[in-house]
Amino acid sequence: MGLRPAEARSRRKRAGAIAVLVAVMLLAAPPALAASDIGLVDPADGRWHLRDAGTGLVTSFFYGDPGDVPFTGDWDCDGVDTPGLFRPSDAFAYLRDANSTGIAGIRFFFGNPSDVPLAGDFDGDGCDTVSLYRPAEQRFYIVNELGSDDGGLGAADYTFDFGNPGDTPFVGDFDGDGVDEVGLHRKSTGLVYFEDALTPNAGGGAADHEFIFGDPGDRFVAGDWTGAGNSTPAVFRPTDCTFYLKHANSLGVADDTVAFGEPAWLPVAGDFGLTGGAPPGPPCPQPPAAFSATYRLTFTSTWSAATHPVSFPAVPHFSGLIGGAHDARVSFWESGGQASQGIEDMAELGSKTALRAEVEAAIAAGTARSVISGGGIGLSPGSVAVTFTVDRDHPLATVVAMLAPSPDWFVGVSGLDLFEGGTWAERKVVTLYGYDAGTDSGPSYGSPDADTDPAEPIARLDTPPVGNGAPVGEYVFELVSVGP
Repeated sequence: MGLRPAEARSRRKRAGAIAVLVAVMLLAAPPALAASDIGLVDPADGRWHLRDAGTGLVTSFFYGDPGDVPFTGDWDCDGVDTPGLFRPSDAFAYLRDANSTGIAGIRFFFGNPSDVPLAGDFDGDGCDTVSLYRPAEQRFYIVNELGSDDGGLGAADYTFDFGNPGDTPFVGDFDGDGVDEVGLHRKSTGLVYFEDALTPNAGGGAADHEFIFGDPGDRFVAGDWTGAGNSTPAVFRPTDCTFYLKHANSLGVADDTVAFGEPAWLPVAGDFGLTGGAPPGPPCPQPPAAFSATYRLTFTSTWSAATHPVSFPAVPHFSGLIGGAHDARVSFWESGGQASQGIEDMAELGSKTALRAEVEAAIAAGTARSVISGGGIGLSPGSVAVTFTVDRDHPLATVVAMLAPSPDWFVGVSGLDLFEGGTWAERKVVTLYGYDAGTDSGPSYGSPDADTDPAEPIARLDTPPVGNGAPVGEYVFELVSVGP
């Protein structure tokens, strides 16, 4: 007994009737499954770049027009995935049976211009067909036959609702049963979700599987990256032109990475049956990060009688925010260091004047860019915000405020780096605890003035009433915009 092509296909396309599989197993050991290949398509010129998983070599060819939506599938049931295109301008699908430059072998009318094409083996017969997802309805239309040449795709075999507005659909055989299922990827958060059956919950309900994989903005694709027989996720990250492949359908970091392509290219996956090819080009050029960035700092205090019950004052408040954007050549305060006059005046009196002068002196010396100055919190708990700008020469932020009333206690951050790994941080959170400036020896909120002579080093408060282990608030730094 010989194998039909559909039964010999690797990965998700290997399963035919159970009786045939049993007969084959009696005759010979099953062939090893091939791992899926990855590819990228340049939407600007229709050039495809398909990478062989075994050799790492890339086969490149032209197919399609600028603006076409690429996908892949096994249109002739020979076990090899080849290109497909959806052209929104005429709502036609164009399918080709070879991974090479040429014209479409079959073309047919396909849905609406805003529909998303889906290719898969949705009935387990070993042949891929083209279906669609209609984002306006969050509805899948599954079709188990290819359209006739220059005709229509035909009516859907069945339809169902699944997904949320803005989510991107994908296809894969996630349970390894030889039938493809559908899922959705939320680009804004990296959420991946799908069900065990092709028809999710008979058209409604929550997904059976969901997890986060990747970063916001990643482009999702699914494939059998290990030859295990089931599909798992991958993302192409435009910011570093790298595929991140995961070998299980669960939360976690990538198991493999492949640097490949250009930021604007679109990912595809399949069993491409490649031979030969060329080494991939050099890593994609990364645009330099913008020179300057504007941040919004939100100071939220949690200091209250509930968090710090010992001798809590009647009017708890914080002085105005004060600090600067600077470089590593200057520091305005640090734990274990001596308080400057500016830090002493801020911590004892809530005065900004001397510390502002210290920052302005650093600006004149070229070690700082600007003063950071904002309002205070009149009654804690509370919140206040200030906007400021840093640049790549001065990427550090120092901001402090007096915790009042107190002898010389304050909160703050010193030299927080907002430019790391070649890019501006999207968001940073600093949990705040009280510090003693070391310039006054009063032990409680309302202690009379008692200068510490000589002054002691700045230190985090570790005893009540403030130093009881509970934070007094947080600073949240959020990127607002970047400049030239």
